[in-house]
Amino acid sequence: MSDLAEFSSLFQFRQQFANFSLKKAQKRLEIERNTTASNDSHMFAAVGSVFCDTRLPMGICMDDLNNNVVVAGWSNEVSVWNMQGFKVNSYQNHSDKAQCVSVLNGSILSGGFDNKIFIAGPDPIKFDGHEGRVNNVKWLALNEYFVSCSHDMTWKLWSVEKRKCLASQEGHGRGVYSIAVHPDQSLIASADLSGIAALWDIRTGKHLLTLKGHNKKILACEFAPTATF
Repeated sequence: MSDLAEFSSLFQFRQQFANFSLKKAQKRLEIERNTTASNDSHMFAAVGSVFCDTRLPMGICMDDLNNNVVVAGWSNEVSVWNMQGFKVNSYQNHSDKAQCVSVLNGSILSGGFDNKIFIAGPDPIKFDGHEGRVNNVKWLALNEYFVSCSHDMTWKLWSVEKRKCLASQEGHGRGVYSIAVHPDQSLIASADLSGIAALWDIRTGKHLLTLKGHNKKILACEFAPTATF
């Protein structure tokens, strides 16, 4: 694909998500203005436990469409469990440890130590491009696109339709272990194994903030549901 065609694909994505995220932000702000904040705390108690992998389970995600739980494990398997604790499906797409999983509208996305990303199914779709193990994957709200991060010190934006990477973002000095998407689909947070986190505008690709303070590795990051900047 020519440089012009690649630029066109990325421009199309950014224009689409700029329009999408602005509408989401307007709707969220309207809800917040009409909602009284509550200080009520919530208590949680475990109602069950499942041995879901023969090795370490490393990634877990709810499949709200089918009311299942999807697990990525170091046995290389991505498994699907119902709320009664029974395995209803499993996928052996990865040739090495499955590290992470994300589910949207029933579509299961996984990344692993083999540097690969798969959309699971009878005919799995493979995405190649990372040069190190894939530590995290996240669907964007329009599941034509997703993002990933890796030990190769990058996070990447992917198109399912084109089956390719649209943009590769550098800037971290060590492996990027976690990635999060703002509820408005406007921002990306990435966190690495040196203890540095960064904030990016997904619509322009610009780096917005570097967040320091951790003395060791950052293994997880997430936006609050009502996050504003």
